Amino acid sequence: MKKRQTMGLIALGLVLAIFMSGCMGTTGRGRLDTVRSDGGMMRIQALADSWQEYHIYYSGYYAENATSIIFDRKDDVRTIRLPETSWTKVSDQRTLSVVINGMEANNDFFARVWNVIGPDNQSYGYLYTGWQLVNVHSMGENVLTIAGIPAAYDGHHHF
Repeated sequence: MKKRQTMGLIALGLVLAIFMSGCMGTTGRGRLDTVRSDGGMMRIQALADSWQEYHIYYSGYYAENATSIIFDRKDDVRTIRLPETSWTKVSDQRTLSVVINGMEANNDFFARVWNVIGPDNQSYGYLYTGWQLVNVHSMGENVLTIAGIPAAYDGHHHF
């Protein structure tokens, strides 16, 4: 009987060890954090002024009605990977201005700048959005993905 209990505990221990090792891998959750500069909240204009330092994408069906903007730094090894179907690359300052102006004109959608932080506590870039229920997940070393941002604001307050 003791031998059977010991074998059962060993088997249970192995199952728990395998489960826990899978949970402690390189994948994990990131987060959004408030960005402060010059004693106050970071403004979108600071990012827009240095737009050439970032890979920039917006979420939305068209630039005038975007729901979010991602600023992924060009000068680091960290990457924000986005689903191609719901994000559009911004290639020029004029388009970026159209996106920002459209978001600022929406009085129901109060966007702000967020720092996108990985599970390694490093900044991966910035997210400008009014949504706070955003999923930030690691896809391996130095790669994050962002999900949970709708392509269009539907008039309901999900933020």
